[in-house]
Amino acid sequence: MLTQPAVAALLGILVGALMLFATYRGSRMVTPDYPELGAARAVALVGAGLVLAFGSLMLYYYFARAGLVAFGLGLVVGFVVPAFVALFTISGITRPSSRGGR
Repeated sequence: MLTQPAVAALLGILVGALMLFATYRGSRMVTPDYPELGAARAVALVGAGLVLAFGSLMLYYYFARAGLVAFGLGLVVGFVVPAFVALFTISGITRPSSRGGR
């Protein structure tokens, strides 16, 4: 069942979403009161998400190699695409210019 492309892709999206959630929660831990502690926690959560992704890719490689490509694509779609959308939204690139078209 794990070798089915749809199942593998959905599991990849789920793991990618978990990584994105860990990154988001880590960024919220940085506060003006204790910036060093918050940054250390954020780095730990991002590192844990990367270990989760690497471990899940290794498990797929060893146990369900036929679904590895679909799982990897789902992982990218579940993490990178929402991360870029959030990045562009936060940065203001997608907002219209206030200069009146100049």
